[in-house]
Order: sequence, then C-alpha cells, then structure tokens
Amino acid sequence: YEIDVQDPDDSGTSRESGYTFDFGQVALNTKSPGKAFQIHNLGIGGILDIESIEIINDPENNFSYSGPHNTSIPAADSTPFTVYYNPATVSANHTAQLVIRSNDDDEDPYEINLQGGSLQPGVTVKCGPDIYPDNSTVLFDPQNINVTSEGRTFTITNEGSWPLTISNIFIDDDEYFDYSGPHSASLDPGGSTSFTLSY
Repeated sequence: YEIDVQDPDDSGTSRESGYTFDFGQVALNTKSPGKAFQIHNLGIGGILDIESIEIINDPENNFSYSGPHNTSIPAADSTPFTVYYNPATVSANHTAQLVIRSNDDDEDPYEINLQGGSLQPGVTVKCGPDIYPDNSTVLFDPQNINVTSEGRTFTITNEGSWPLTISNIFIDDDEYFDYSGPHSASLDPGGSTSFTLSY
C-alpha cells in the first residue's frame, strides 16, 4: 500500500506531502468552487487504510472538507475528496492544513497546505463632499408646516474590491421624511447609486 494524492484538474499530477493549494481571493462569507483531489493506492497487493482526514489550524473554520473521513482503498483503486474556502473574516492570507492519516509507512501523515485571501465591499455614503459613516445624523433646516424641504442627494459608492449587493433601503419612520431612489442595487467595485431625502 502506498498513498498518492493526485490533482484531477492538472491531468492527475501527483502532489507531494507539503503541497500548497491557493484558493486566491474570495469574497467574505462566499464559498469558493470546490478543489478536488484523488487519493490513490499505488500498492500492488495491500489495502491502504485512511484512518482520518481533517483540517487543522483553522479556528475560524475558513476551510471545509467534503469526502470520507476514514476509508479503505484496495490496491490500484482511489477515492475522491473536495476542499472549499469560505472566509469568515477579512484577511489577506488565511491558512490551514489538511492532514491525512493512514497506514502508509513513509507518508503518514500526508499534508496539504491551504491558503486564500478575503476582501469585502466597502460602503461610502456622501452628500456633496461630506461623508456620512454608519449611524450618522442628517440635519434639516426648520420647515413651515406642510412645506417640503429641498431634497438632499446622497451617493452610495462601493469602495471595495468585490461587488456590493444592497438588499433594502428604507426609512424607519416615514411620517415626516420622504425617500426617493432605488430600494435595492448591485454595485461593482467603484460603482455608485444615489438617493434623495427630504423633510
């Protein structure tokens, strides 16, 4: 029995223990496409016993695994597994290790280093040159009864590196304030949309 982990996306190339797979940049809280591997038993007559497959050194659970956690592979046979990256926090470099324990005499444990980076959309809201951070207060001049103020136009800009989805824009208490503009939007990096508030 002899463990051999192969990469089906690279014509079945064998990956030595210690190989690093980089998922690249993935948006925050977005699951990457799966990266598939195949565990082969290159032995002539023995059975390769996979005792465990687990991801370690990943306290935030940014990486996940799909496949058997223990199995027996006859000679000249194989079994597949898939690894995913779903970043839970923003970081330029998340890392972890996938560890395969087996009865292979000289490659136990077998390890694959996993890495990837995450970014998130960045929201900037402006009215003219003024930036309004989260929980800002917008002040309107005093108005006569039944007279609507001049509208103030705000611009939402995606300053991040990933598409931004705005699911809902609304006024909590609309008895005295009016909103005009989109109630949802999808903004590419650098994209923007505007709305108007009046009193």
